[in-house]
Order: sequence, then structure tokens, then C-alpha cells
Amino acid sequence: MKKYVLILFGLSVMLILSGCSNIEKDIVGHWKVKEDDEALIDEGSDIRLNDDMTIEGFEGYKTYKVEEVKDKDYDYLILSGGYDETKRLQIKMKDKDTLSIHEKGTAGNGDKLVRIDD
Repeated sequence: MKKYVLILFGLSVMLILSGCSNIEKDIVGHWKVKEDDEALIDEGSDIRLNDDMTIEGFEGYKTYKVEEVKDKDYDYLILSGGYDETKRLQIKMKDKDTLSIHEKGTAGNGDKLVRIDD
């Protein structure tokens, strides 16, 4: 009986963990700026966040990393362009095809990006 309880508990934990979202995986893809509220990226522009942590289409920056924030409804996308050039942006997945980007300390609601691939 104990064996079955342990197996059931283990399966439950695995199921819960597999259902958790990982922002690093979720943001990989090809995105188009739909609403340009902060002018971080020009409206209509395309950016690509690659799974090798490189970024295309965000002028002056070559790589990115994600810093997950606990107890907040956003995480950070940290862009790097070489030398000491970095930019720290708040990001939030609205749904699987919509990403909001906001530069902390600036006015506005951020730029809204929509996925154009899957």
C-alpha cells in the first residue's frame, strides 16, 4: 500500500512540475511589434529571440538572458551588446502568442509583441 501511495505522489509531483511554465522557453521565437507605446522597438519591426540566447532585430544588442522574479507578475529580459552595454526590461507573457516589454522607470505601458511563428 505504501508503495502505491509513493508512486502516486511521485507522479503527481511530476505532473505539476511539467505543467509549470518556463519563460525562457516561452519567449523563443519570431515576434512582431504590434503596439509601440514606449518606442523601445519601432512598431511593425520584427525581433527574433533564439534558443541559443542570441537576439536579432533589437539594434545594438546581440544576446539576452532571462531573470525570473518570484512573487511578481513579470520577469526581466537582460540584453547585452558587448562591452558594458546592457538593457534590463520587464517582460510578461500575456498568453502564448503575446509578450509585453516595458523599460522600468519609463512612462507608458510598454511595447506589445505578437508571435509570428510557432
